[in-house]
Amino acid sequence: MRSALNTHRTPNYFELLGLKPQFLLDEQDLQARWKERAAQVHPDRFASGTAAEKRIAMQWSAELNEAYRVLRDPVARAKYLIEINGYPVEEKPGQQLDLEFLEQQMSWRETLEALRDNQDTGGNSMQQLQALAAEVQQAQQQCVSKLAQLIEAQCWPQAAKALQQWMFIEKFNQEVLRATATVA
Repeated sequence: MRSALNTHRTPNYFELLGLKPQFLLDEQDLQARWKERAAQVHPDRFASGTAAEKRIAMQWSAELNEAYRVLRDPVARAKYLIEINGYPVEEKPGQQLDLEFLEQQMSWRETLEALRDNQDTGGNSMQQLQALAAEVQQAQQQCVSKLAQLIEAQCWPQAAKALQQWMFIEKFNQEVLRATATVA
């Protein structure tokens, strides 16, 4: 990694951690690689170095920490992979989502709102919320699986769309979990 301190081009996050650019990663391997490389460029190792060496060590340390933060989060990792391959992912998807997916989202939202409005019916609301949560989680798993396949096949525009769907589902899943917690 010391040689990395001398380069002018910043490698992508996968290169920085010595990983193949792919969606599916071994989290323990990722953590081990990060720790190993972080130790190599830790600013304390350059305490007696020049001001420039100290500054560069701090920059590499910060870059490694950011790489680890992004790559350990599956959504951020997918977004990063898609974007380094030339396909920006919008944070607020809109017209790019297909009609069937948007209709499903509307149906889920209507169901959730109806359940929130009828919380006083007791156990029945909880059962319906749990059923909705299970349906949303299953859709999320299918979306992640599809996304992994699209990334593996390097179908970047379709992967960007699948990621937007996953982000949509993930956000809705959080709403369902909050609603479940308030009914319980």
